[in-house]
Parts: sequence; structure tokens; C-alpha cells
Amino acid sequence: MSLLHTETLPCPFCGAEAEREIANSVAAVRRPDLRAAILDGSFQKIVCDSCGKTFRINPTLTYMDTGRGTWILTLPCDKRPLWDSFESGALSIFNDSFGANAPPAARGLGKRLRPRVTFGWTGLREKLLCEEYAIDDTTLELLKLLLLRTTEAGNLTENAALRLIARNEAGDLVMAWLSDATEGGTEIIEVPASLLADIAGDKAWDAARAELSNGPFVDAGKLLVSPELPIPA
Repeated sequence: MSLLHTETLPCPFCGAEAEREIANSVAAVRRPDLRAAILDGSFQKIVCDSCGKTFRINPTLTYMDTGRGTWILTLPCDKRPLWDSFESGALSIFNDSFGANAPPAARGLGKRLRPRVTFGWTGLREKLLCEEYAIDDTTLELLKLLLLRTTEAGNLTENAALRLIARNEAGDLVMAWLSDATEGGTEIIEVPASLLADIAGDKAWDAARAELSNGPFVDAGKLLVSPELPIPA
């Protein structure tokens, strides 16, 4: 079930407060329109009635698609340095809902779900594109590591991520560096899809593959950025 609630939030540009509808969870099978809105970038996008500027509510939600076997916890981008903690938390939530601590019927459903954690709308959209194009998300992240080792590392920052954004008519992968703040892209890269098959069949990637897939945060940043420990209160 998709769960949404209404909350009074200020506009980040002018400060005007208004009631906004915020998503806590999305069930894509029952609400394919919400999945489509995430893919086209319109989901949780707000036009302020006072200043007319457009902004997007930061995501804190679970996304589930039982038809495609996906369960994703999505959090704001500024939480990404704490990915290790949120990875553990996501597994706890998943286990309570669909794993060892869940009722038998829910556990049966959970066996068909693949838990993931991602940060920001661009991260969630990328996972949905992997579903759409039948791309293994771990192999995609290994491809990013290959690109970062070669020509694309210069754009690596704390506030941008290399993301899959489309496939072109030839079937090649279209990727870009996307800003966490604006979701805008720079330096579009077209990568032959055959590289995915090459990586999938190359045992030299096995160690990195195992490290990437040892938890629900399947992201190249996992191997590039050491997690920050939460600071005790």
C-alpha cells in the first residue's frame, strides 16, 4: 500500500509555509502512476504558490514492487556518508516487515524481494531504470568503477554521482554526473552496453562484486568513500 501524509513545510526559496503531500511508501503494483512519476522526475515536485519557484521534497520512503521483486529504502542525499548505519537499519526494517521477524505470509513475499538502500531521487530512479532495462545493478556499479578508474574520475565530488539516465536508440547506456541538489546533469557519457556483459563474465571483478553486494547499499561509492560514524549526542 502506498502511504502519503500531509505536512506543513516551508518553501526553501521564500519560506512560505503550506501543506504538502509527502510519501512514506510507494507500492508500485497498485500505483504504477507513482512509479512513472519517479521515472519522469515529477514525483514530489512542488510549485510554490507564493513565489512560483519549483522544488522537490527530499525522499524518506520505502518503495516496493512485488511484480519486479524490489524493495528500496530511499533517503536524502545528505545521509549518504552514513550509508553503513542506514544499510544496517534497512535490513532491520526489511526483516521486521518481510524477513525472519515477519508473519509467515509476509516472509513468503519477502523471499521474492531484493532489499536495497539508495540516496536521493536520482539514486531511486536509477534503480528503477535497472529494472526497466533488465540491468543487474551490481554490474552497473562495477562499470562505474571502471569509468572512474579511467576518464571520468575528475567529476567525482561529495555532492554529485555518476548515474544511468537512459538508453539510446543503439542500446548504449547514457550516463551523466548528476547534482544531488538540482538533479541536473553534466558531461553526458554514452557507454557500450556490451561492457556490462564483459564485466559480468570477468572473474577479475569477483572480489569487488562480492564487496558491493554484501549488503543492500549497492553503489560504487561504497568502495570509494569510508562511512562516517554517527556522532553520539
